[in-house]
Amino acid sequence: MACVACSNDKPASPKRSAPALAGGGQAAAEAEKAAEGAAEQPSEDPSFLAGTWEKIQDPDGAPKDWLLFNLPAQLTRLGGKPVRILERGGFLFTGKWVETSFDGPAGQKIQGSLEASADRKQLSIETSGGHRKVYQRGSPP
Repeated sequence: MACVACSNDKPASPKRSAPALAGGGQAAAEAEKAAEGAAEQPSEDPSFLAGTWEKIQDPDGAPKDWLLFNLPAQLTRLGGKPVRILERGGFLFTGKWVETSFDGPAGQKIQGSLEASADRKQLSIETSGGHRKVYQRGSPP
C-alpha cells in the first residue's frame, strides 16, 4: 500500500507545484512593481543637504548668497562682502521639498520651499518675480 501512495504522490506533485509557481511568479512581479515605485519616490534621507550650497542662478539679480545646512535641522544664509551671516533658521526635508523658515529682522518668520532636483545636485525656489533661483553644492565663501 505504501507503493500506491508513492505512485499517487508523484503525478500529483507537478499539479500542486504549477499553481504555486504561478502565484510565486505573480508575487515576484508585484514585488518588482513595488520596487520600481519605491525607486520613483524620492528618499526621505536629508544627508545630501549637509554642507554649503551656492546660488548659481538668480534672474532677479539679487546678490550672491550661500545656504549652509547643518543636520538635523539648522539652516544659515550667508552673503555680503565680507561674507557674514544674513539669516538663521531651520528646515524640514520631506521627499523632494526642503521647507525653510528664517527669523526676519522684525521677528517675523520668512518661509520658503526649495525643490531638490531628481539627482539631488540642485535646489531651486520660485522668486516673487516668478523666476527660479538655483543653488548647487558649492565651496564655502
